[in-house]
Amino acid sequence: CGYPFTNFTSSNSSICPGTCTDFLNLSANVTSYQWYFPGGSPDTSTLANPINICYSLPGIYDVSLIGTNSTFSD
Repeated sequence: CGYPFTNFTSSNSSICPGTCTDFLNLSANVTSYQWYFPGGSPDTSTLANPINICYSLPGIYDVSLIGTNSTFSD
């Protein structure tokens, strides 16, 4: 239909404080990406597959991905 569908996974779903993880984009019909990593460093990215997102403190962190194509966002 041309609607974007965003989905992703991480290389590690559980990491120790002070370590980093990578994110694998599993989206479809997406041409641009806006990632949000609250509590992470860096805390945003526009890469399709961001790597080395680091967390210095223990906790549960919500990661968001907004995928956009020429017409729609998800």
